Amino acid sequence: MNLFLSNTALLEDSLFRSYKTIYNLKPDDIDFKKVDDKNNIAHSYFLSLQKMRDEYIFSRYSNFAPYKLLLKNNIDKALAKYEKLDKKGKLFDYEKSLINHINNSVNHEFHAFDPSCDTCASDKLISPVCGLKAFLVCFIVSSIFFCGFCAIYNIIASINTLVLLSAPWYTGFLCSGLCSIFGAIALLVYMPNKHLTKTERKNFSKILITKIEKKFIFTIFTLSIAVSMFFAVMIMTSNVRFYENNITFDNQAYNYDQIDSVYYIDARYNTSGNRIERASYVILFNDNTSLDLDGFTSIEFTEKEVLPLLKSKGFDLKFADSERDLPWY
Repeated sequence: MNLFLSNTALLEDSLFRSYKTIYNLKPDDIDFKKVDDKNNIAHSYFLSLQKMRDEYIFSRYSNFAPYKLLLKNNIDKALAKYEKLDKKGKLFDYEKSLINHINNSVNHEFHAFDPSCDTCASDKLISPVCGLKAFLVCFIVSSIFFCGFCAIYNIIASINTLVLLSAPWYTGFLCSGLCSIFGAIALLVYMPNKHLTKTERKNFSKILITKIEKKFIFTIFTLSIAVSMFFAVMIMTSNVRFYENNITFDNQAYNYDQIDSVYYIDARYNTSGNRIERASYVILFNDNTSLDLDGFTSIEFTEKEVLPLLKSKGFDLKFADSERDLPWY
């Protein structure tokens, strides 16, 4: 019985000393002999300290820097950090015993557990290299799809046209970027990793990501594909088609005899009234509609493909300083 009381007293003494270490308590801050007295302020004070201590202890023996190094078998670095804490009087009794055990082991050959049970391997599962692999796989696959979509669309859209002004096939790379980011997150836990077997990756994925989280990730991935596809369609359908008898854009068709004039402007003004030195060709129609080719193609392509066609239809080029000098815009 006396031995039991003696051990209890030792445990309580060790516990109270840990409180003093954690919170830098002074002798007069709390009377630990009165913590069982519910009518004493020491009781409520001790309970609040205890709640915070539980969280601190959990952190101390999980992701606390020296302890984490110890679990990863970086013994020398771990001991160096513990020595600094010891000089400041910040070591717990357990940590002192642990360090003493390591120092007395042969050549500091200490292993916290069997390496095959190292759950820190999950860090390797989601390493930057794995993330890059997952992104590249998604980007390559989605780029093939979106670039192929853009190329096929342009082939179909160019049927019977003399000139087609449309986004090039490599626009697909832009569309693939968005879904590749979310796709990489969804694919990450399934990527090959030289440190883990297929079974280990599967087991880790179950631990790291819950079923609800997986559903959420794949839902976001699916939405990103839908959004990317929407943008691809919007970009590709915004084009100008020059046929033998008419021009189509914005779901409207104009015959060539509906063209009023063709202008070359040296610059333009933004909504703030600032002048932008960016030249382009502008086609004006009789119904006061205008078509600025700047948003569809380059000056060089216009001069090579579009101007010869318009000149063959009998239109001469006019010049203006900016869109402000056009009859309408």
